[in-house]
Amino acid sequence: PEALEPLLGRLLIVRERSLLDPLLLAVGVVIDLHPDPAPAAARLRRELALGYGESLSPYLDEVLNGTAASGDLLRAAAALAVVAGLEALLPPVLHRIAEPGGAVWAEALFRQHPDALRASLDRFLGDPDARVRRGALLAAGFGPDDLPVLLEFLGDPEATVRAAACRALGSTGAEAVAPLLAERLRSGEPVEQAAAVQALALLPPAALGELEPCLAPGADEDVTIRALEVLALRPHAPFEARILDLAGSRSTALRVAALRAVAQIGGSRADVILVRALADRSRSVQLEALQLLVRRGGERTAVTLSALLGAGDSLRYHVIRALGHLRAHGAAGKLRALYPECGPHERLEIVSALIRIAPPELAGFLRARLEEPETELRRIAAGGLAELADPAQLPLLLELSADPDWNVRNEAARGLGLLGLPACRPPLLTLVRDVEPVVARTARQALDALPAVALPA
Repeated sequence: PEALEPLLGRLLIVRERSLLDPLLLAVGVVIDLHPDPAPAAARLRRELALGYGESLSPYLDEVLNGTAASGDLLRAAAALAVVAGLEALLPPVLHRIAEPGGAVWAEALFRQHPDALRASLDRFLGDPDARVRRGALLAAGFGPDDLPVLLEFLGDPEATVRAAACRALGSTGAEAVAPLLAERLRSGEPVEQAAAVQALALLPPAALGELEPCLAPGADEDVTIRALEVLALRPHAPFEARILDLAGSRSTALRVAALRAVAQIGGSRADVILVRALADRSRSVQLEALQLLVRRGGERTAVTLSALLGAGDSLRYHVIRALGHLRAHGAAGKLRALYPECGPHERLEIVSALIRIAPPELAGFLRARLEEPETELRRIAAGGLAELADPAQLPLLLELSADPDWNVRNEAARGLGLLGLPACRPPLLTLVRDVEPVVARTARQALDALPAVALPA
């Protein structure tokens, strides 16, 4: 942290771009680590106001507005502009926040340093550039006392600004805004509807009663889906029965949205609905239910999915992968027994799943896979053996370090490094001279991690 002030002083006097870039990157790193960079940055702002460092502001402006700068350089320039409160340089940072994808890192800067916007917020909110207005609404912190200001922006001519106003209203946590947000969810433009979903999910549970008309029979399907998106983010017990009913809707899109909300409901009834959805007539519903069951986890889910391994349909591939993510130890035996019956893609998934599960007999299973002709299978098996970091596998890793496939040699180098035994040093010294640069780099990293060898006196 003590390096910040000297670095900022250098920024004021250096003019060469080849020196400015690394200096700015260093400043960005120190600002991230500094407990309170504001005083040093404020001194920089005063120096600039006095006319010192006249080339620094144009340089920062070029970085913030250009497309050639690296991501790290852009973030460093934004951090300096925000922390120092360089008002003239804040609009391009707000532009980044206003972009369709949004710059979460830039929003976080303003959250960490709220004073940067406080003095000039009114000017930015009144800016003729819609991107600046939207960025300011998304970046500034608002509370219930700011509702009169925010409500004005629900009438902004730009839909993206109205959407940002919805987000800002939700961030206040005020129940009073729920009817306005529900109205945007029902009749706003798509960008406003998406923002209303996020905003409603930020409100207290009592405010979610406004969603009742959106979930009622006969409501527009798109509106009901949006309401379900809210409930997938913020569960609300009074709607549980209706959500469970919607999981059986004739519409595929409604069933998927309802299942996401069902996954937030506790209890066995929700489990039953998710399991039944695995047999849905729609492939997209089946896969959604599978993913949601994996997120819920639990022994019951693992047992249910293990039972599906006997089905020979296309869902089995995804079930195998899900069991691996669940680290379902009880399924390891079934997966091994299933292996000879499967095609190439399912075999790869079984090997990957067993590596995640790591049953006691994994090493023998992987060793057998190394004898198979499929290249990708051998590579995955070698990676699994490396992960085991088992001293009993040292002879095999030594053998793999001379394998014709450079991917296998690379995994052997990684495994030798994880073992960290003195006997691993000679083969790693050989691998650092490997013709494949990736293998040589992995071997060097593994050597660096080995305990130092004591030199004889």
